[in-house]
Formats: sequence, structure tokens, C-alpha cells
Amino acid sequence: MWLQFFKEHNGVSAFHEQQWTTNADLQLYSDSAGRHGLGFGVVFQNQWAEERWPESWRALLSDITVLELFPIVEALFVWGTKLANKKIMFHCDNMAVVHILNHLSSKSDKVMCLVRVLTLQCLSFNILIKAKNVEGIKKFCL
Repeated sequence: MWLQFFKEHNGVSAFHEQQWTTNADLQLYSDSAGRHGLGFGVVFQNQWAEERWPESWRALLSDITVLELFPIVEALFVWGTKLANKKIMFHCDNMAVVHILNHLSSKSDKVMCLVRVLTLQCLSFNILIKAKNVEGIKKFCL
């Protein structure tokens, strides 16, 4: 990852914005569903992207951490130029993803593949990220 970054980096860097901006302030949202035939979606202001999980990912569909992290990485690819030089605070209902975004590390090799891609995108567009946990919807059984 570092070798690729150093090959492509032009040596120019800019200051980040002073304040942390939340994904809600940016109107940047992501979600995913981990069953066959479902997929993920990301929204940024009035633009969106979505896709079904590829058949080749069938073995990954049980790893919700990978599935929840992937659309965040996708958002940085699709809208990286518009997010350049920002400090973004993601609110996420998945504690594992919150930990991964805050530490840019994981014990999972699959997750680390995404973390390296995420880190390279952040370096390329001078984006700082961190995450905060928000409680998801509680489901009650009667």
C-alpha cells in the first residue's frame, strides 16, 4: 500500500479542514445487507450508488464486518474528490466497523484488505476518518 502511494503521490499536501464533519452533515450514508441476492448502497447528497453482492462473494456474506465496511470504502472511491481535505466522523451501528475505522487495523485478513484500500484512498485525497457508534434499531419479539 505504501509503495503504491509513494509512486503516485505528487508530494503536494493540503491542510485538513479544522472541524470534524459528520457523515450526516455531508449527507453521506451507507448500508448493506448480508444475504444472497442483496447488496449495499451509498448515498452522498443527491447522488447514490448501489450493487448486489457478486456471486463470487458468497463465502463473505456471513461476514457482516466486511459487508458494512465495503460501502464506506466505495464512497471514498466514488466521491473522493468531493471529500478531499475533510475530517469525516462516521456514525455507524456496527461496533467492529467503528473500531476498525478508529484504529485502521483488524485481526481479519479479509477486513485488512479493505482497510489497506481505505487507507490508500484517504492518503490520496487527504481525508482523515474516525467513527462513533450509534445504536441501531432494536427489534422486539412478542
